[in-house]
Amino acid sequence: MTRTFYPVGQGAFFTEVFILNDKDDKEQDCFTVVYDCGSLSGKSILVNNIDRAFGFLKPRKIDYLFLSHLDTDHVNGVEYLIDEGVLDSKTVIVLPFYNNHQVELFEVYKSKDYSHLFSTLKDYRFNRIVFAPSVTDDRSEDRVTLDMLELKDSLGGMENYYNKEKNKFSYPYGGETIEIMGLTGLLLLPNSVLMFDKVWEYIPFTMNDTASMDFFRKISESEIVNPNDLEDIRNNVFKNGSRNNRKLKELRKKYNEVGKPWNGTRINANSLVVLSQAEKTVQSLVRLPADIIRGIFHDENYSYYFPGYLKSEDYAACVYTGDLNLKSNYDFVLFEEKIQRHLQDRRSTLLQIPHHGSAGSYNERIASGISKACFTNFDTSKRIFNKSLLFDFVNINKPLFMVTEDYDSTFVQEVFL
Repeated sequence: MTRTFYPVGQGAFFTEVFILNDKDDKEQDCFTVVYDCGSLSGKSILVNNIDRAFGFLKPRKIDYLFLSHLDTDHVNGVEYLIDEGVLDSKTVIVLPFYNNHQVELFEVYKSKDYSHLFSTLKDYRFNRIVFAPSVTDDRSEDRVTLDMLELKDSLGGMENYYNKEKNKFSYPYGGETIEIMGLTGLLLLPNSVLMFDKVWEYIPFTMNDTASMDFFRKISESEIVNPNDLEDIRNNVFKNGSRNNRKLKELRKKYNEVGKPWNGTRINANSLVVLSQAEKTVQSLVRLPADIIRGIFHDENYSYYFPGYLKSEDYAACVYTGDLNLKSNYDFVLFEEKIQRHLQDRRSTLLQIPHHGSAGSYNERIASGISKACFTNFDTSKRIFNKSLLFDFVNINKPLFMVTEDYDSTFVQEVFL
């Protein structure tokens, strides 16, 4: 398996490609997993990297697409994937679980049309949709294991799984089907593990961070704004361009009480977290970028294989976090406990510093936490990256891989199964 973090600047585009046979490049069978596809650093940067991933002599189909959340810099490459034919009706698309009320609130207080992605997937008639539930709804201690190939084959049209007796849709795998913003899909059971070929597993879940939960609570308690007002507010924002709506002002006031700037945090649309790891110990090689300072890593789990490569023997685990808000210690502990349960006393090899290294989402405990190395993806010109976090890693001699808009910052890890 080859894991690649592409340099799309202010955005995210990560792939994991499993080679299924020993044929030459033209005839190789692959199983391809993608986490996020978007960028705000220019269309050409994103397109060039997508072409690198899916161009000539590359796998031409995406089997699983994980989308962390609805922000443009994480999803605006999806339509290009569709146009190029690498994303099609056979692809399983995994999204974080929201309810319609949450999506509408996100749209209003950020003045963004988050429903566009749902509409796009619905218009192209994607019907292999999976929603990952929130960790706060996780009441199960047992892992629910789903084979990815079986799950992919089972996710046909909704009409195949209608239960007349119960008057609802159901699947032979996972939980019940639900509809969010007009898009129907399977709601995974808590602690679901998506297995690939009995050698690899993906554990997806979402987290409602404390800032978001406080915001939802304040809105529910408001005497001015109620859920029935959201359509009126949205019309004023998106159709009429008005920013003077009294209820909109109240909504933004509630947002500012829990969001930045005064309490040092911000609300992000809840991000899909994905833990990707091998079922057993594997060997891997990390190609170090040419300009990285070598010789500062003294972790006994790493050793030099030959100049320019770092070799390790572990579970090649990687935690993708999107724009997850881990600023508060409470959120960080909840997140770490969830991940650690599935790591089963192992350490993660890699962990994505959320929200492109933003101070609003970064918790200093990440540096000394459950991973042996971290990575972050950002645009060097957009100032969202918090430079002070570099010192947290330097102080403990811990590897930090920075993936920017620079071609040479591409991160590649080869895992031998």
